[in-house]
Amino acid sequence: MSLKNKYSTEVRRELSLFPVWVPGDKIEAGDIGTLEKGVFEKQTSLGKLFPDLAFEVKETPLTNPFRYISKDCVAGALSASTAIPTGSTPVDVDGTIEIRFGSNGGLVFAANGITQYAIDDLHDVRTFLEEQRSSWPRGYALVTAVHKAERFTVIISDGAEVTATIQGKASVLHQLNLADAGVSVTSVSNSGYQTQGQGAVTLRAYGFNLFGYGSTLAKLESADFEDTDSPVDPFLEISARDPNFD
Repeated sequence: MSLKNKYSTEVRRELSLFPVWVPGDKIEAGDIGTLEKGVFEKQTSLGKLFPDLAFEVKETPLTNPFRYISKDCVAGALSASTAIPTGSTPVDVDGTIEIRFGSNGGLVFAANGITQYAIDDLHDVRTFLEEQRSSWPRGYALVTAVHKAERFTVIISDGAEVTATIQGKASVLHQLNLADAGVSVTSVSNSGYQTQGQGAVTLRAYGFNLFGYGSTLAKLESADFEDTDSPVDPFLEISARDPNFD
């Protein structure tokens, strides 16, 4: 399994959202594209495909950060620049922590300061697209909401014997707040991938007649599939947990 596909599988299973690949890529609500193995790939946008369709995007800060570490990953003991008394909480000292990945690899994903950018008048947009069903590209999905982080950290491994070394304030590492602005990934051994930054990390998507809603991926990709879709086909949210993406 590629690193991208492993990332997609774990994020979708844990958060019920589609991941943005690469993390931080420029994806906006209103973008249109494909969902290959559960990863969105932009092809066009509502503004380009339907220039007469007006819609607003609403910003909503989310209360909770995204924090996820695969169950096969093990965080080692915290090493601090000065001794920390047993039972006390580390405060203003520098620290280092190592995360070891299991035999099947894994994912460390953390994002802080998340804001959702979502199509506000989604009902009107869905109604318009249902009326324009014949003009919608077959098998494409619409991004209806994007989650952008002020800071994220992503570490992925698809194999064993991978160790990531992370540095920052001991108090922050103690809480595994790995998206904190003062945290840095100093090394990833072997076949691991890591990135830190800001921008889009996850999204929600809607579409017509995708598998799980009355058709199959084979139908959508078949060259001899006869399009008998009605103009009133529902434009529905696509489940990020649909097993057909795996």
